[in-house]
Order: sequence, then structure tokens, then C-alpha cells
Amino acid sequence: MKPSWALPLVTTAACLVAAAPDPTGESKLVDSMHAYYVKQFDNLVGVKDGKFGTARIESSQIAAHSRDGGDPGYDPQGFQTTVQIYGAHGKPLKPADVSLRYRRLPGPVHVGERVVDPSMLAMSIVPDIDLVKNAVTQWAQDGGKPYVASPGGVYWEARPIRLSKTECLKCHQGLKMGDPVAVMVYRVLPKVKK
Repeated sequence: MKPSWALPLVTTAACLVAAAPDPTGESKLVDSMHAYYVKQFDNLVGVKDGKFGTARIESSQIAAHSRDGGDPGYDPQGFQTTVQIYGAHGKPLKPADVSLRYRRLPGPVHVGERVVDPSMLAMSIVPDIDLVKNAVTQWAQDGGKPYVASPGGVYWEARPIRLSKTECLKCHQGLKMGDPVAVMVYRVLPKVKK
């Protein structure tokens, strides 16, 4: 068996089940994380210097950085999160063409905390590629609503990053304003006391 971190990703498509939005806080946390990353992509500072796509993402929590600190999901109360960005190298998203472009690993686990069921942590840091492909397929039909799955009790939510500025169309040929150009995949696990 391949290690869970190896690419290509281990497929567990049989475990994927679309779920209703989670009322316990996971989707609210994803809302704040997604707002942060959309803002990062909308910020075109650095494009003139050749920073395109995920090169413009700043996920650190260094307050002096120009991009408003960092990902609010990096060290949230009560949860551990990861973020992955999938894309097709700036081309239109098609399920067969998406690949991993960026990954933010889990934030710190503080003394006295642990992630629910540590045995599933290694398998749950990177989503199954079928989750990403299913989200892209769904978006072609529903216009880009969040795609939620909970294989093995792990909360995953995929959301699109859309082209939002006319300047983006210079490089993203074959796309139009509002088209999804990347897939943001958020994983949220509740923390529990040891």
C-alpha cells in the first residue's frame, strides 16, 4: 500500500458521500478560510513580478506581512484544518486535468489537545482526488455550490476560486469572468482533550 502522502493519491471513492451542510461549526470555519483565500487570489500585488496562481498565497500568521496576517483556519479554537488548492495550470477546469498546486498542512496541536481518532489523521490530510473531480463535475451542473463530503467522518468541503478581475483574462485564456479556475479543498477535524 502506498503511503497516504504519496501522489498519485490513494483512491477511496467508495467512501465519498455528499452530505448536508454541517451545523456544528465546520462550514462556518470554512466560510472564513475561503474568504481569506479568495482575497489572496483577488490581490494582484506581485503579478507584475511574476507571482501567479498559488505563488500569491500567504498562509503564515506573521502580522507584519502585507496580506492581513494569515489563514484563519491555521490555528482555530476546537478544530484542526488543512487546505489544498487544485487547478489545471490556469486552464479551464476539467475533472481529468486537475492536479495539486498548493497544500497548507495542519496547524499546531496544543498541549492537552489531540485530533479525533489519530489513526485516521495520516489518511485524512490529503483528500481523495475523486472528491476534487466530483466537485468540478458538480459545479458544471449547479454553478459552483460548495461540495461537501464526509468519508470516514472527516469533514471535507470543496469550493471554487473564480476569475474576478478582467486583468486575469490576459493569462487565463479560454475562460471568462466568473469561471472557476481553481478548487479549494478544506479539511476540518474537531480537536478533543487528551
